Amino acid sequence: MENENAAAPSAAEGDLPSFVPEGQTLLVSCFDAHHTIGGGLFAIGRGTQGAEVVDRVSSSGMVLGDDGLLHRCLWSADGSPAELVTYDTTGVRRYHRLDNVSTPHDLLPVGRNVLVAATMQNEVRCVGPDGEAVWSWHAPGEPDSWHVNSLALYHGQPVVCGFGQYLRRRGWDENGKPASGRVVRLDNGEPVLEGLRAPHNPWHQDGTWLICDSAAGELVEFDDATRRPTQALTLPGWPRGLVVTDRYVFVGLSPHRHAASSVATAAVAVVDRQRWSLAGLLDLTAREVYALALVPDAMAAGVRTGFGTNATRAHEQAQRQLFDQLGVQPRRLWAIGDRLTPHECRARLTLTGPQGTRHEPRDTAHQATEALAPVEGGAVVEAEPKSLITFTCTVRNTGSALLTPAPPYPVRVTHRWYDADGKEVATQPLRSALTRSIPPGDDDRVPMRARVPSEPGRYRLRVTLTQDDGEPFDLQDELSGTDVVVDAVVRDARYVQLRAFGIAPADAAAARTAGPLADDMVRALLHRPTGEPDGLVLGRIEDLGRTAFTTAVAQALDCTDAALDDTVAKLLPEPAQALLTGAEAVALATSRESGAPGAGRGFATVEDGALAAAFARLGTLAGARDAQDALAQAAGASQAGHGAAVAVLTSDAELLGASVALADAHGSGTAPLVLAAPAPDGPALALLRATPQPARSWYDCGTASERDADVSADAFAAALRQALRTAADAPSGPVLLTLSPEAAERPWVPLSALGRQASKRRVPEAAPAPVPVDGPLGEALHEAVARPYPHSVFVTGGRHATGADAAPYRAVPFALGRALAEPGARVLCLLDGAAFAEGLPALAVARRELARVVLVVAEAEEEEGTAAPSARPGGEVPSPVRMAEALGVSARRVSPNALALTLAELADRFGPAVIELLPREVRDA
Repeated sequence: MENENAAAPSAAEGDLPSFVPEGQTLLVSCFDAHHTIGGGLFAIGRGTQGAEVVDRVSSSGMVLGDDGLLHRCLWSADGSPAELVTYDTTGVRRYHRLDNVSTPHDLLPVGRNVLVAATMQNEVRCVGPDGEAVWSWHAPGEPDSWHVNSLALYHGQPVVCGFGQYLRRRGWDENGKPASGRVVRLDNGEPVLEGLRAPHNPWHQDGTWLICDSAAGELVEFDDATRRPTQALTLPGWPRGLVVTDRYVFVGLSPHRHAASSVATAAVAVVDRQRWSLAGLLDLTAREVYALALVPDAMAAGVRTGFGTNATRAHEQAQRQLFDQLGVQPRRLWAIGDRLTPHECRARLTLTGPQGTRHEPRDTAHQATEALAPVEGGAVVEAEPKSLITFTCTVRNTGSALLTPAPPYPVRVTHRWYDADGKEVATQPLRSALTRSIPPGDDDRVPMRARVPSEPGRYRLRVTLTQDDGEPFDLQDELSGTDVVVDAVVRDARYVQLRAFGIAPADAAAARTAGPLADDMVRALLHRPTGEPDGLVLGRIEDLGRTAFTTAVAQALDCTDAALDDTVAKLLPEPAQALLTGAEAVALATSRESGAPGAGRGFATVEDGALAAAFARLGTLAGARDAQDALAQAAGASQAGHGAAVAVLTSDAELLGASVALADAHGSGTAPLVLAAPAPDGPALALLRATPQPARSWYDCGTASERDADVSADAFAAALRQALRTAADAPSGPVLLTLSPEAAERPWVPLSALGRQASKRRVPEAAPAPVPVDGPLGEALHEAVARPYPHSVFVTGGRHATGADAAPYRAVPFALGRALAEPGARVLCLLDGAAFAEGLPALAVARRELARVVLVVAEAEEEEGTAAPSARPGGEVPSPVRMAEALGVSARRVSPNALALTLAELADRFGPAVIELLPREVRDA
């Protein structure tokens, strides 16, 4: 910086070039997004009279780097690539096209790279010397939801301005331009300045901030220690663009549409820092100022040279331009948008969809009967309700007049939504400006966006053109419009990582629209609808880590983790504030006690009800046909030895129905945890109390009523932990845990009462399973398993039941439970036809769960002269292959000699399979 003295010009003189330090030039970058008088680059210095026009190319960010290079970003509208031009004192040194960057704002050199604020893309992109992206920081939300703009360094860390952490495009406009603007660090999203209205150009030095609070029309000074404003100066316009010297501040001014005292065109103001007052003002022949840069005169000379470093080429171009130059600056750069007659409102529109699907124009005469049919030549587009979808609309002017984006009556791409009944549906009104004037017969490609209706369903999106204050073109010429069919559905893939934290996709999608800010979504994810912290979510964050949760939210919002670090840290409730329902406490504790990815599952007939819903939230619930199947699946899963497997019984009737299976499981070598919430005065509890030893252990946790002093949360948590340990340890046998429906449904168990996640059991490496049968069948199985199934588990059922993993009752659900508990192993279940037929409902569940289980159906050897049921003439019993194929399960019918080859073919497949071994008399034939 220069040293200035008290003899500097006074405010009364107002000669702005005289404020510029000797030997330096103030460069002013201007643009025009309104198609009026244009933008360009201007130079102001001691040797200039007013502002010198360097060129008329609209520009935004401009900054002088420590390496002596000047970087300038050329303005581009939505849908066009930005351009980065780098100058030295000779002229243009580098030029790079920045694909996928539009409406660019600020630049910031960092080392040999340059950060670019890609405002429409909602990101900051780091561009290397070769023009390629090195890394990017992406804010959450839709395109231009934060309006990221100016960049700066704060204690060596890059920071960026934004108008607010909104999730919807231009959300600050929808919410009345509140004081939601902030300056945030890129490394963790922490705000360093807040409470601003449309902030730009933060500057920090020696504990002091200066910043343009544009919507407020003020230059504001902040104290860094308190982060509070110390003084503010109102300026006549929209302040944006800042250069600070020891004595003066140069501020760019643009017209402020809501301020009567605003400048009419772009201008530069100079502020006396000592007097904190306006010292001078200079008008520019441009629409808006974006950036200011104070550079040595030699650099200004290089900028003036620009691409003219080759004197021969420059001379040739200049000679040709002599014939085009009028020598007079036109009053307006663009054509004027006069009113069009109805006959002139003619166009043909073609849409390219978000995935590149083309939607051609169609004859509108048939739309009344085919309103929701897929568009010819294209496909139905899927989008989330309330989301913003983007198309590229190719507009061909088929009328006789010029279609222009210029005021006072610009032509824009507009749209309307219709539901399945043909009724118009109101959504956010969005209009897209043409990128240029379109002569008759010419085309223009216009990026257009549309807000999807809030309710799921199928809609027709009608796209056309409209002149301001005029009727849509398609109402005057029905061919001047086109349609696309949109299915509004929740996309689970975006929210898949949040499932691990107990958040279903539908709930995550609802949280995304809980409020206008990213804070609102994060807060909704961490709390119940009633406002209390969600204990299950917080428990999973304890288990998996805050970083993993931040990553999951970032995936849902399509942003970088760093943009949300501070938000999540700030909004994360203390675990001591969180309560779990009784059902959630059981599901979370079961998950924490498990020792393998597939362990800790619950098996239930339905997904509703507090008990089943808690396991479903964690993604550990598997379906079952009935209570007996649920108990058999839990028994099979418990054999894996990785922790408790839970049979979830959701009613008195299920507990009563499972009483026989409970007795069978007692002493059968299995150790499932049977979880039930029977009515306190119902018949199920009465029967259990009258039954001697209904299970190896029974933990009756009673009620969670606040009036019941005998049962506390700590006592419940202790009983729960003991039940889980008992179910996981020898001697084997089922463990029963009962609690009242009210205790299962109401949040009353502090998260802290469960303790932190238990250390995982060491899971032994899988080894080849011993073949459980002898004779020729055993030899065939041994040969089949030796190579393709080194990590296998054997289960025997029906008349083949033998060995430690025998399942004489309900063999298929038992094998299914074992497969779900050990997803890395292949479960082979040898059973007869009767056991297979009994287990068909469980086979359907196995197909849905993609369980890796192979059912080998072989009839046990019978007395001479009898035949296996599947081989009896007449076909009274359908073959296992036919029954399996009817369920959509892969099935083969082979001889024992082909068993090894068949198993090898199925080795790498997910999901169940059925192999039917040919009966002996068929093989002999």
